[in-house]
Amino acid sequence: MVKEKAIEFLNVCEEEWTHEISYAALHTLTDNKRNKQKMLPLSEDISKLQTHLQRTSESLTEALEERFFKHNWELLSKVTLAKLVLFNRRRGGETERIEVVHYENRRNKSEQAPTEVEDSLSETEKVLLRTLSRVEIRGKRDRTVAVLLTPDIQKKH
Repeated sequence: MVKEKAIEFLNVCEEEWTHEISYAALHTLTDNKRNKQKMLPLSEDISKLQTHLQRTSESLTEALEERFFKHNWELLSKVTLAKLVLFNRRRGGETERIEVVHYENRRNKSEQAPTEVEDSLSETEKVLLRTLSRVEIRGKRDRTVAVLLTPDIQKKH
């Protein structure tokens, strides 16, 4: 009887493991991940982070204008990346892959949108269209992802 159960277990392991065990385990993991509570940051915390990044960016820019240090340049690039991720709510891995070519090929605010598109926008959207530039990069699964650049970030160029 023990031998039969052992043979039956080995059969399950060899032939039905994928269907019986792996599928159930993957299904359980997926369900647990989907149902997990996500802690979202408070708007106050995001505001504090934004203020900190802005101040740091300004001080590093001033320091670089006085005298160039590689360390300050690297810090400014990291702060700028953090500002881009925060503003665009993008994954850091996507945003960090922006290349100079992408930046040079960006859609400038001076480029007009088609009239029918601009007519359909609200006043707020029209202001954003005139003030923000858009860079298109490769995102997850090779999809094209737009990253918006604020005037402040463009000024750091």
